[in-house]
Amino acid sequence: MSVLSLILNLSTYIDKTGFHINNTPKGFYDKSVLETLSGGIINFYMNSEYDKNIHPEYINILKFDGTKDDLTKSINLISKLEKDLLLEIIQFSQEKVKDESLKTLHHRILKVI
Repeated sequence: MSVLSLILNLSTYIDKTGFHINNTPKGFYDKSVLETLSGGIINFYMNSEYDKNIHPEYINILKFDGTKDDLTKSINLISKLEKDLLLEIIQFSQEKVKDESLKTLHHRILKVI
């Protein structure tokens, strides 16, 4: 399978996802967070390096301390938000990572080819 088809398959898979949980510690910068944010997926995360991509008003809800209990609390809090607020969170993150998605990478590769 070519790199290009892997990128397209991953992008299609991500588009079908409801939310993403990332438990990487500080010092790691996981592309899955950027890609899922770009795809309009709510992210629960613990690494403060992702804070810049999350709406400042909702960091305290989406960021968890790495434990199952804190993640459960975060999921419960986000599930109580109105649809308009969820869309605001998603749109903010999509704007922040718009140049870092797999689709953008795909377009860059095609330009080079």
